[in-house]
Amino acid sequence: MFATLLLVGGSIWGACANDYNSLLGARILQGFGTGPFEMLVPASIGDMYFVHQRGKRIAIQAMSMFGVSFLTPIVSGVVTDRLYLPRISRSLLTV
Repeated sequence: MFATLLLVGGSIWGACANDYNSLLGARILQGFGTGPFEMLVPASIGDMYFVHQRGKRIAIQAMSMFGVSFLTPIVSGVVTDRLYLPRISRSLLTV
């Protein structure tokens, strides 16, 4: 619950950020809120599957996590460069 509050608080702060340092602080807060969620899936896989079944599931989860982590900044960098940053953050927050 605390991690969710950190994520929501960081998202609101990021949407209202007016300069880079404020946006950086918001992203750091979101990073602390994301940590527990990144550990929840491997822990759940460890609880749900036998040892000989875990490898494939962990590999799929890791490839999904890293694929999204490395491809999203490329796309969002282009979008942020061409559009106004606070407008994008506020529109994503209201969705």
